[in-house]
Amino acid sequence: MEIEYLEAVPSDALKIINYLNVVAGQSDNLTFGLNECILNEVQEMQLIKEIHEDPNSVMIVAKDGDEIVGIATLSGNQKTRLSHRAQMGVSVLKSYWHQGIGSNLVSAVIGYGVEAGIEIIDLEVVTDNEIAIALYHKFGFEIIGTYENYMKLNDRYLDVYLMNLYL
Repeated sequence: MEIEYLEAVPSDALKIINYLNVVAGQSDNLTFGLNECILNEVQEMQLIKEIHEDPNSVMIVAKDGDEIVGIATLSGNQKTRLSHRAQMGVSVLKSYWHQGIGSNLVSAVIGYGVEAGIEIIDLEVVTDNEIAIALYHKFGFEIIGTYENYMKLNDRYLDVYLMNLYL
């Protein structure tokens, strides 16, 4: 298996939407659920274009051939007072877990952040998602707090750790 890591381009839009709708049904650790990816192809193309034009943001896709199997985003902030920070999000299709794809995506996003002059990358991770927490610790992220009842899944609340990486 040869996975390619590429910056998302507008022509990836439909595949990204399809990917998000699949990955959302595979995990309770994401902030969105099955079929909650509500952007259409044109809107997703515009979002990719906006991310590409923002020097503090990037979307990286992991591709196995033509199939998107993972996505990582770094979302910068337009406000001057917050422009030293960016938020990271990462997901990988369940059938591709434990193959280093998440690590490669995190590494790529951090590298982009360093080059962009970002000083702090932050993220939220469900407190019982031990594999992701271990991944983030491996890259130097620190738990800086807990946000209780951050998500509600059916009738159950999920807490998240707030984690920061100081570059």
